[in-house]
Amino acid sequence: MKKVNTQTTESIEEALQILGVMPDYEDINQSDFAQELFDNSAAEYSCEWIGKVYAFAAENGSFYIVWMDNESPEIAISEYSEMGSDTAVDAIKIELATHDTGDDTVEEYLAGYDLRPNLATVNDDYGWEVKVWVEYNYYAGSLNAPTDHWATSQNDVIVFDSYASAQEWINDLESAQICLGSGEAGRPSYIICEA
Repeated sequence: MKKVNTQTTESIEEALQILGVMPDYEDINQSDFAQELFDNSAAEYSCEWIGKVYAFAAENGSFYIVWMDNESPEIAISEYSEMGSDTAVDAIKIELATHDTGDDTVEEYLAGYDLRPNLATVNDDYGWEVKVWVEYNYYAGSLNAPTDHWATSQNDVIVFDSYASAQEWINDLESAQICLGSGEAGRPSYIICEA
């Protein structure tokens, strides 16, 4: 997949022209624009505290990622070509990874959009430092479900010196008795990855 260009605009009408979408109504607001994109998108993800992102295949054959920030009227539109075997979700992941993720890692930023990041998992014969990805197990639609993230200690990502030490840490957690929270379906899953 190849990014052709990115344009930004605060004009919904200009955004619709870029995308080649001509709605049936004259005046369109941000909500109507989001609905128009949703109705015609190949994929849509939102992060409650950041914004919404859409993958959109236009009638002219171009493929677009449209990103709207909750805090700004600006609409960013990136055009892609040569999609090959890549999917709309792949394009969204690539696009979001180029954004300023603040204090989050790219993986945590994607998880905020309910997108499972591409993790560099390792086996027990791996000989270098590792870290652990924590995936929570909540029922769909649960309120206040935590976002998946790297295992931390005092807000710093824990880097283990070996696969074995990470597995020992996981075993300790999994052997402890837990009390499930509201909406929680089971224990988290722990995935050992390259550091």
